[in-house]
Amino acid sequence: AGVRTDDVVARIGGDEFGVVFPGAPLFAADRIMRRLADDIASSTIPGGQQVPTIAWGIAPALIEGTSVDAIVDAADRAMYRQKKLGRVRAV
Repeated sequence: AGVRTDDVVARIGGDEFGVVFPGAPLFAADRIMRRLADDIASSTIPGGQQVPTIAWGIAPALIEGTSVDAIVDAADRAMYRQKKLGRVRAV
């Protein structure tokens, strides 16, 4: 829920997921991810416990033929940059 019908959500492994937003500009993908993060942060599981928050990174498919590994690596680096910025802002 929360993504467009043409978007693809896939489990990468463990607690990591990838979302592909075909044809979406980066700002649109970021807006969707922010909305999803807000929805998740305000959710609870049965028993009333809060659902853990999420961290994400967004990476473009820069050039046709860019490998999936390179895109995932770029998104991973972006996620860690965001996490670091979040910690700096919280201080």
